Amino acid sequence: VNMRAIDEYKEKKEEFEDFKEKVSEIRQEKLEIEDMIEEIESNKREQFMEVFNEISDSFSEIFDRLFGGGTGELVIEDDDINKGLKIKAAPPNKDPHIIQALSGGEQTMTAIAFVFAILEYEESPFYIMDEIDAALDDTNAKKLSELLKDYADGNQFIVISHNDITVRHAERAYGVSLRNGRSKIRSIELGE
Repeated sequence: VNMRAIDEYKEKKEEFEDFKEKVSEIRQEKLEIEDMIEEIESNKREQFMEVFNEISDSFSEIFDRLFGGGTGELVIEDDDINKGLKIKAAPPNKDPHIIQALSGGEQTMTAIAFVFAILEYEESPFYIMDEIDAALDDTNAKKLSELLKDYADGNQFIVISHNDITVRHAERAYGVSLRNGRSKIRSIELGE
C-alpha cells in the first residue's frame, strides 16, 4: 500500500475544491455580467425608442407640411435598432416607397423633413446647408424657404444656394464674385 497516496489524495481534493469554488464564482460573475449587459441593452433600446418615436412623429408632420399631404414614416429595419433605419415616403397620390425609389426632388424634400425632425428633437446653435435646394423645382424651393424662415426664429441657418427663390426668402444674402483675380464679397440686407 502506498501510504503517500492518502496525502496526495487530500492535496488533490483540496486543489479540486478550490478550483471548483473558483469556477462557481466565475460562473456567478458571468451571470451577473450578462444580467448587467441585458439591463444596459434594455435601457439603450428604451431610450432609443423614446427618441425615435419623437423624431418619427415630427418627421411625419414636417413631411405632410412639405408635400401638402401624403405620408412619411421612419421604420426600424426588422425591429432591430442595430440593423438600421428606413425612411418610407408616399408623396400625395403615390404608393409608399423607400427613399431610394423616389425622384431626386422627392428624395431631397424627404431628407429635409428628416433633418428638420431631428432639429425638432434637439436644436443646434446654427446650421450650415450647402445647396440643399439644388434638386428642387420652384414650388418646392418656396416650401423649403418658408420652412427655413419659420425655423429661423430660434435658430441660425447659413444656406449656400444658387436658387433665386431661396435667396429672396433670406434675411441677408452674401455673394462672392471674382474680379481681376481677386474675390469680392457683397452683402444685401433683404429683411421682410
